[in-house]
Amino acid sequence: MITNHNNPSDKRQYSPNWTRIKGSHLFEEINLRSETGSEELLSVSHITGITPRSQKNVTMFQSENLVGYKLCQKGDIAANTMWTWQGAIGVSKYDGVISPAYNVYRQKSEFYNDRYLDFLLREKALVDVYHSLSTGIRKSRLRLYPGQFFTIDFPVPPMDEQIKIVQYLDWQVSKINKLIKAEKKELELLKELLISVFHNVSATSNERIRLKYAFYLSNDFIPIDKDELYKKAGMYNRGRGIFLREATEGSNIGKSTFQAIHKNCLMISGQFAWEDAVYITSTEDEDGVASHRYYLLKPKNSNIPIEYLFAYFIAPEGFDELVKCSHGAAGRNRPLNIEELLRTSIPVPTDTTATNILVEAVRNYMRLQKLIAQKEIVLHEYRGKIISDVITGKIDVRNIEIPDYEYIEEDSDMSDDIEDDEELSEEE
Repeated sequence: MITNHNNPSDKRQYSPNWTRIKGSHLFEEINLRSETGSEELLSVSHITGITPRSQKNVTMFQSENLVGYKLCQKGDIAANTMWTWQGAIGVSKYDGVISPAYNVYRQKSEFYNDRYLDFLLREKALVDVYHSLSTGIRKSRLRLYPGQFFTIDFPVPPMDEQIKIVQYLDWQVSKINKLIKAEKKELELLKELLISVFHNVSATSNERIRLKYAFYLSNDFIPIDKDELYKKAGMYNRGRGIFLREATEGSNIGKSTFQAIHKNCLMISGQFAWEDAVYITSTEDEDGVASHRYYLLKPKNSNIPIEYLFAYFIAPEGFDELVKCSHGAAGRNRPLNIEELLRTSIPVPTDTTATNILVEAVRNYMRLQKLIAQKEIVLHEYRGKIISDVITGKIDVRNIEIPDYEYIEEDSDMSDDIEDDEELSEEE
């Protein structure tokens, strides 16, 4: 069933009992501007929706003067015009301001429950419609303007059904979030054991060595061919590991200088090392590329294995060095001074047997980390499928009894803490 006959690529299906209303009848554009610049600056992301910018891993330039920025009230729709086609749109829970390049919309009447509308606006099939209506000379320049947004017809379920949908999703999503938290707890317990093993190894050492004498930077920078395909690497903060994006043409992977990833390197985030974003690369990562904002360290000899250095950095003393060598005051943007870090020293392991035990413990930790990351991805995809099916009316929840349950908030490791060179631009 095609619900927007003016757009053949619109394949959305909704409950036949729901009214469909054109966007121009539901919403109006709001263009009020800040006169003082004193309001909270809000970020609009396809990953986390609308949040205060101070809570985000945003690293690009931010204007010091917010006078003239667009006002956004609680309940308003804020849309990142440049990235609406990826789902950077939502209903704000905050009063604040957004970039002058973005759009603010407001309901003309009380058609929607705010939370239902927020779910709806970010539903995948509707995001695909944004994509089909966006205009631009290439993918990174696509824009969805109010004129196109208002042509979309939106489903409007009865208000009591919207409220029931939100209640049902809170229940289902809480169950999934609980499973994810349990997986993370298991990894945290293994991390504690790993740190204990590291301390047993390092406690026997009376010798220290500067990092620059034991490890070197793998600076294998490569020219990017705009017509070749590349898998771009990013990292999850707080020791959550690495991910590779789907292969994309060189013309679309960004403007950074890139380096080839080699196995058995310690990969350190140059921006969020202070949040424990370190990882040992494996054979599976070798077909990826990393921006210059990541550092790849390799051992100069076999006396100090890369697993030992990884354990050092996740232990309190090594983590403290990552924090000390990271500088900056712009929100969470605190880049690592790699030269300063290379001048620090670490204890030299002397007990070969104990070191081998530590190496195996690190490898077990890395295997579990990768397994849990895969499980989290599956659970997130499952959660997205449930949300989509319920929001569109494919699953009718009106007569489903919702039991008492503990509401579990979503953790940010799979969303807000994703850090790579392809963060959504906040400004033009």
